[in-house]
Amino acid sequence: NLRSKRKKIIINSVNFATCFIDPQHEGRIRYPCDPDRLLHGLDLARKGSNVFISSEAFAKMDEEGVAMLENYLSHWSDVTIILFYRRYYEWLPSLFNHENKRWYRDESKW
Repeated sequence: NLRSKRKKIIINSVNFATCFIDPQHEGRIRYPCDPDRLLHGLDLARKGSNVFISSEAFAKMDEEGVAMLENYLSHWSDVTIILFYRRYYEWLPSLFNHENKRWYRDESKW
């Protein structure tokens, strides 16, 4: 089976996804783009490897970011994009938890 022989790589990184959002966006400033992740992905494409990329930061892309992502993904012969929408009242507790963890990390530096 050809699918089982292909190596699968998972990139789960906000620092990958922020490469496709406006450089002045708060999300990209907080989580800067890691160009090495982009280069690693292109290396995997040349080797014929599959890549699974997941990040909420993709939601912050504008039209230019979508075009950049489309160009990046053109290095693979077969691309599947899966969108997941989290309802606001399911997302809100997650955001609260995330921000509290961040606040705790910042405060613990003192």
